[in-house]
Amino acid sequence: MNQARVLVVGAGYFSTFHVQAWKALGVDLVGVVDTHAERAQALASKAGISAWFSDMDLALAQSRATLVDVVLPPVAQA
Repeated sequence: MNQARVLVVGAGYFSTFHVQAWKALGVDLVGVVDTHAERAQALASKAGISAWFSDMDLALAQSRATLVDVVLPPVAQA
């Protein structure tokens, strides 16, 4: 069975809990996306994730994720 490749969308407070849970499950965390590049970079660095993005299309194309974990507040707009 292939291991899931997870892309985390959103690098706010709750994202750290999602990242911890994914790590506990042993999945391959392939990147973090946030419109604020510095937040994406900070979470990726803290979690040991090599890729971070501020553009969703680029993240999907480059990460080859098989699962996207959207961790955004309910008021977030597309």
